[in-house]
Amino acid sequence: MLTEHPELMLAGEASNGVEAAAAIRGLAPDLVFLDIQMPEQDGFRMLASLAPHERPAIVFVTAHRQFALDAFGVSAVDYLLKPFSRQRFALAVRRALQFLRGAAAEGVPPDHAPAGDRSASRTRRLAVRDRDRLVFVEPADVCWFEVYGNYLRLAVGGRVLLLHSTLSAIAAQLDPAAFVRISRSILVNVRHVHSVKRHANGQYEIVVAGGTTLRSSRRYRRDVRAALG
Repeated sequence: MLTEHPELMLAGEASNGVEAAAAIRGLAPDLVFLDIQMPEQDGFRMLASLAPHERPAIVFVTAHRQFALDAFGVSAVDYLLKPFSRQRFALAVRRALQFLRGAAAEGVPPDHAPAGDRSASRTRRLAVRDRDRLVFVEPADVCWFEVYGNYLRLAVGGRVLLLHSTLSAIAAQLDPAAFVRISRSILVNVRHVHSVKRHANGQYEIVVAGGTTLRSSRRYRRDVRAALG
C-alpha cells in the first residue's frame, strides 16, 4: 500500500519492539506505523523507552480493538484496526501528513525538537480518558498531574481524568514557566495556585483551584520557591 503514496518513503522495518526502538533512534523517521503486540516489547513499552524528542508521529496498526484509548492516550495520530481497506489506510496517511505539516508550520517536527526546544509539542492537546470516552484537553486547563500507577491523573474543571503517560514525559512537553514539579509524583499548573504556605521542615502546602491541597517534598522546595515565590 505504501507504493500508492509517493509522499511516503520507507526508511526501515523492524520485527520486534527492541529493533523498532533502535531503528527509530537510528533513522529518526517522521512517521511510524506501529503494531501493539510485538515480540520483546509491545508498542507502548517501546514508545515509553524513547525520549520525548525521539518519538515520531505514530499510527497504530493492530488487530486488537481494546487498546484504542491507550493509543490516543500516547498521542497517536490514528488507529488502524486489522483488517483494513485501502481507503482506510489512505485516510490514515492523510491524517498523518496533515499532522506533520501542522507541526512543520510551527517550525519544529513533532517530538523531534532538541531537548531545549519543544515548543511544537507544548501546543498539542492531550487525549485523555473520561470513563469510557476519549476527550481532548488543553494543557493550560489542567490544574495538576499526579502519578497513578501506569497512568497520570489530571484535574480539569472539577473532574479527574486519566492519561497514559509518565510524569517526566509530560513535564518535558509542557511550558516550564507554567508548570512546576512539587514532588516525584505531582506536577502543578502555577496559574491555578490560590495560596502557598511554607512549613518549617521545608515543605510547602499548596492550595489549588477547587480547594484541593497538595503538599510538596523537600527535594523540590527550590523549584517551588522559584516558581511560586
